[in-house]
Amino acid sequence: CYALVLYLATGLYAYGASDGKDDDAHGGTLSALGDARDRSARAWREFGWYYLLVLLCWLGASATVQLCAALVDSAEQCVPLFILVAYYVTFFSGFPILLSQLPSWWHWATYPDFFRWALQGLFRNAFDGADEVEGYGPILRLYSFDGTSKAACAAIAAAIVVTISLAQLAVLLVRKFEARPHD
Repeated sequence: CYALVLYLATGLYAYGASDGKDDDAHGGTLSALGDARDRSARAWREFGWYYLLVLLCWLGASATVQLCAALVDSAEQCVPLFILVAYYVTFFSGFPILLSQLPSWWHWATYPDFFRWALQGLFRNAFDGADEVEGYGPILRLYSFDGTSKAACAAIAAAIVVTISLAQLAVLLVRKFEARPHD
């Protein structure tokens, strides 16, 4: 709910603003209303992508922590494992360390990272090729997020989340039939 309110407050109504061009009293008003409607529809589509990508990120994090818990016997063992996995997911997402600055032998590590694809989709949703960072050029090129569409990013992130969930299921099935001493 908070994400919807924040997005509506900052994005949707900004798209609904008139551009101030009035050809005549009635035609300009109708044109401005049509433009506002088009901008509003675009804002809702962008919010839909935003919500989908954030949801995929949340599902990926949830599946990852559940997989970590399924792999070990106790919470004391799970916490350090999850911290290591969280560092991996964060550092290879392309945000703290730019993908363009990673050594070439580390690029493989960014591909199975659901957070990288969700973040790249969010960047593609929020910025276009003309948005620039002063002194660095286009923001999408700076983060190396300019090659894949947001739909492809969402599909890749969803595939990774499903794979993590299936791995968790496999671990749980193996552990169910594992011979362990009873307390």
